[in-house]
Amino acid sequence: MSPDLHCVLLKTFISIFFLLIDVCQLKLDAGTCSNFSMKWFFEVRSGECVQFWYGGCDGNSNRFNTQEDCEIRCLRAKKYLQTSKLRVWTCRAQRTQGICAISETCYNLFYKTKKCMHFWYGGCGGNENRFLTEDECFRECVSTGKLTKLLKLDAGSCSNFSVKWYFNVRSGGCVQFWYGGCDGNSNRFDTQEDCEIRCLRAKKTTVKRNKNTMKIGVCCTNFKWQP
Repeated sequence: MSPDLHCVLLKTFISIFFLLIDVCQLKLDAGTCSNFSMKWFFEVRSGECVQFWYGGCDGNSNRFNTQEDCEIRCLRAKKYLQTSKLRVWTCRAQRTQGICAISETCYNLFYKTKKCMHFWYGGCGGNENRFLTEDECFRECVSTGKLTKLLKLDAGSCSNFSVKWYFNVRSGGCVQFWYGGCDGNSNRFDTQEDCEIRCLRAKKTTVKRNKNTMKIGVCCTNFKWQP
């Protein structure tokens, strides 16, 4: 298979996959008419497939004949998305406001700057690069290690220097650096503890620290001065 064909097939698969995920994010719509029948829909908040009475007309695609159909489409696809390397593609997806007119505050990773940015989400459609909070965006796209490698040390601009911490992917630890006070990126923390809580513990890496033997500057071999 040629590289170009492989790329086309991969992009097609990803487009179809995210389309399936978006179906599961649609809100409950019982439809119109009065020819009621029992159906199932995926409820995002509970993360489960729930029964509802469908009127027989209209509605949306988040509607399944059986619980099994719902779970195959939404639960298994959601689990695969969370555990696969496609999370990288999720965080690289361009911001999409959706197709409805409900303004909801959300955040997405702006890939060029590697920062989690605020935007208004329409309420339906869109893609998976959408999070309810800035912290969730950072946790999913940065601190999980999926995109942390893209957030290199950025000392920022200005000359109002202060000591900060960043997660160094190569060493697998949190390292001190001098922050200029302006700009920079989200891989910047006020304390070593904040850095470890966000980046190490989020990766389910056990962080053991002995308070009696801890010394400031334990990562000094990677310490960098950024004038």
